[in-house]
Amino acid sequence: MEFLYITKKVQVLIDNIRYLQADINYTTIYTCQEESIISTTTIKRLNDKIESGNFIRINRKIIVNKEFIKAYNYWSNKVILDNGETFIISRRKNRALRNVLELQ
Repeated sequence: MEFLYITKKVQVLIDNIRYLQADINYTTIYTCQEESIISTTTIKRLNDKIESGNFIRINRKIIVNKEFIKAYNYWSNKVILDNGETFIISRRKNRALRNVLELQ
């Protein structure tokens, strides 16, 4: 069990993170328990801290845990998570995501 330490008192089990969403110098971490945690750390730094291969950056603002991806459409550049949230994949990341999900 690996944890992502947000502060000295706040930690999140990495496997429970559904996705991370950037907002300038803040990042909101959304978990599978439907809670959100705001961090003052940038999304790039958090991505570097997460050593799990389950996380994929799909655009400039979003990193998703591939364990929570329910559907993926290469042609419409969209990914749908298990809770129904839909995100647009950047054109650059679309092919990489396709390769990672082994949907060739």
